[in-house]
Amino acid sequence: MLFVTSMAVSYFLDQEKVKKIARDSTAKSLVHMGYIVRKTSRDSMERGIDGKPSDPGDPPNIQSGRLRRNVRVQELAWNHVQVFVNVKYAAIIELGDYYGHKVEARPYLVPALQKEYSRLPGMVSTELNTQAHW
Repeated sequence: MLFVTSMAVSYFLDQEKVKKIARDSTAKSLVHMGYIVRKTSRDSMERGIDGKPSDPGDPPNIQSGRLRRNVRVQELAWNHVQVFVNVKYAAIIELGDYYGHKVEARPYLVPALQKEYSRLPGMVSTELNTQAHW
């Protein structure tokens, strides 16, 4: 018990160590969240019957699979992770009317983030406990 207490005091007194642990835990959790959002967005897309598009407002049906295959995660900074689709027409599908294209939105990224976002605080907390070795 004394060992755990002395480690806690050691972390408390070493502010730089605490900052590093917090930063590393946040970064790791954000990247993990990015991959969860990626998976959720990809899983929301289904094969359409006879290649039919999905109903407006629903995630897009899979036509060629190109959109689904190109959902990417990129860590831009320790506190900034980007989930994006590396396909020109991705924004048109997600947002609908866009730069003159008259298409009704079939969102898949924003709903995935909304569905999974509440998990982030727990992920950061778990990672903090893992890295701090209390």
